[in-house]
Amino acid sequence: MKALKADVFLLVCFLAIKVAFPRDLNPVLVYDVTVMQNGFPQSGLNYRIPVVAIGPLNGTLVVVLEQRLGGTSDGVPKNIAYKYSEDNGITWSPISTIFESPDSGKIFMGNLIVDAEKGSILVIFTACSKDCPGNKWSNYVSKSLDDGRTWSKPVNISSQIGAFEYCGGPSLGVQKRYPPNKGRLIACGHTEPILVDGVYCVFSDDHGDNWTLGKPHLGIPFEQDKVEGDYLPDEVTMVELPNGDLMVNARNQGSFLNHFHCPCRMTMISKDGGETFPTEFVRINEDLPDPACAAGLALFDNKTLLFTNPNNANNRVDMTLSVVH
Repeated sequence: MKALKADVFLLVCFLAIKVAFPRDLNPVLVYDVTVMQNGFPQSGLNYRIPVVAIGPLNGTLVVVLEQRLGGTSDGVPKNIAYKYSEDNGITWSPISTIFESPDSGKIFMGNLIVDAEKGSILVIFTACSKDCPGNKWSNYVSKSLDDGRTWSKPVNISSQIGAFEYCGGPSLGVQKRYPPNKGRLIACGHTEPILVDGVYCVFSDDHGDNWTLGKPHLGIPFEQDKVEGDYLPDEVTMVELPNGDLMVNARNQGSFLNHFHCPCRMTMISKDGGETFPTEFVRINEDLPDPACAAGLALFDNKTLLFTNPNNANNRVDMTLSVVH
């Protein structure tokens, strides 16, 4: 698959799947819709890091993302913005904002979590002022009670999980459907700088009112500069398995140029609802080439994993859907 043009941001593709999916996988493109495009509705607005959820009330599609102001790089000022669709993605609402960049400061989009028990959607993101004194970040949660059409004023949860740069996902979080910790909301991500990077998960057992930071799964060596081949899990995507395990698939960051073990993905398992990720449950996915990039993971029909990423060891090309039974 050829890389998309840089000015076209998000392409939503809906697939008609044979009844025998996924054993007899044969997807057909029904239609595609450009949801956002860099430079529209006005020059200088750019869009990256989308996370898409399906609303728990009426099945509304909602995408929350970074609206980057005046450029496309990670370091430009940003807003947390969103759109929603009530007709399966054919048409979309005008773009609106959940949170605007403070003092032209820093913002990073994180996770969306669907709380099916309460009929809500939560977004978690992190922000800091332009100078970011003391590198003290504010980690925020905002809720939607109407399938993503409107959002609450973001609540700062840094007093609960810490005033560090929690860069969630970027991906969907999980509400656990199975024991242990049934009903728990879990979001996982990473942090900066690289010296202290690794997989960090936060969780809530009261539908997002209070949050706890789990034990981070840290890069090695910790608090040291990374060199060729060092162990450094980074951006993540996650899913709950039918046995109650939390599976996290991570970007294998390495030293940017040289990945740990291979230019591929890595997977880790938590058996306690995201509180810990023991080393014995970490696997290197040699069969999933990856150039160090965000990816997507979902569970279909309760027994089939669907994984999307640029299936290339060196470049962000060859977007691929992988199916694991």
